[in-house]
Amino acid sequence: MSGQHNNNNNNMNVSADGSCGRCEENMRGPKQSMAEMEQHYEEKIKQARTALDERQKLFNSFKDRMGGDCESMDSSVSETRLETMYAQFYNKWTDKKEAYELIRGMFEASRNDMDKEKQELEKMFKLDEHSTSPPPKEVAVYTTMAVQNLQMAVYHSRKEHVAEVPLQEYQERERVTFPKEFRDLAAECYWLGCLMTLNNPPLHVKW
Repeated sequence: MSGQHNNNNNNMNVSADGSCGRCEENMRGPKQSMAEMEQHYEEKIKQARTALDERQKLFNSFKDRMGGDCESMDSSVSETRLETMYAQFYNKWTDKKEAYELIRGMFEASRNDMDKEKQELEKMFKLDEHSTSPPPKEVAVYTTMAVQNLQMAVYHSRKEHVAEVPLQEYQERERVTFPKEFRDLAAECYWLGCLMTLNNPPLHVKW
C-alpha cells in the first residue's frame, strides 16, 4: 500500500516550492485562449477605428465643400449656372403665349415630383419633421449627397426621356396634343425644373 502511495505522489510531480506541474500545464490552455481572444478583439477594434477615421475624413471633406461661401463656378449645376440656363430658356418661350400654361404646368410638375423624391429619402432615413429619434449626422450628409447625385443624373439624362411621363399625363389631363415644338419646350422645362428643385437651396419660378 505504501509503495503504491509513493508512486502516486511521484506522478503528481510536486515541486519543492509546492507547485503542481500538471496544474500549470492545464492552466496554459485557458491562458493561451484568453490571449488569442484579446488579440482578436484588439484587431477588430483597430479595424473599426480605421473605418471610422475614413468616414470622418469623408464627412469633413464634404462639410468643407458644402460650407464654403463661394459656389464652384465650374459646376454644371451650380446656382449661377442654373440661373443662366433659366434665363436662356425664358427667352425661348416668352413670345409663345399659347405655351404659357404648358410651361407653367411642367414647372409645377417638376417641383412636385422632385419634392416627393426628397421627402421619400427623408422618411426612409428618419430625417422628416415627424421623426422622434434623429439619426446620426452622417445620415443627413449622405442623404444630401444622394440628392446631389440625383440632380447630376437628371442633368446627364436626355430631356425628352425625363419629361416623357409627366408630359403625357399633362396632355391626357388637359385633353390636348401639342406640336413637337411645344413638346420640346415642355421637355426642357421639366428637365430644368427638376434641376432647380434639387438645388440646395431649391430654386423656384415665381409666376
